[in-house]
Amino acid sequence: MKEQTQIRLQIIAARFGRRGRPRDDSEQSWLDAYEVARAGVLTTAMTEIGDVLARDGHHYEVRLDAKPEVRSIDFAVTPAGDSEAERLIRFFARNDERRGWQVVAEIRLRPDQSFSELTRFEQPSEITAEVAEDLLVDAIEQVFASVPVRRLGGE
Repeated sequence: MKEQTQIRLQIIAARFGRRGRPRDDSEQSWLDAYEVARAGVLTTAMTEIGDVLARDGHHYEVRLDAKPEVRSIDFAVTPAGDSEAERLIRFFARNDERRGWQVVAEIRLRPDQSFSELTRFEQPSEITAEVAEDLLVDAIEQVFASVPVRRLGGE
């Protein structure tokens, strides 16, 4: 099996595999757990991946609370040679009327586009370092695939 297939299956298992577990419905404990995932796991993964990208001349920025009403964390990436538009990968907390609190991950590839949802997590504890890294690398691949070849120095 390809490594990428294994990674995607791990993300699917993390997202859907725990649905039978009882949920802690305490709103404050859920939000506290989200803060741990956001400030620890996501910030660390974004910074580590961003540092690798920066070594190749790309620009990145990690922003907490760009949308404070939803406790967001943004990973802004501007590929080298394409300073026209940063791409955003965003995680935020959302209180769904039917499903309760969830962490939503989404991506915007151009400023004139709306965000596209990548995935949702029922519990912040599902966002492990491995899951965050895999999800972010998949999103970074979309970022670079969205840049016209001529801007990246190709033909």
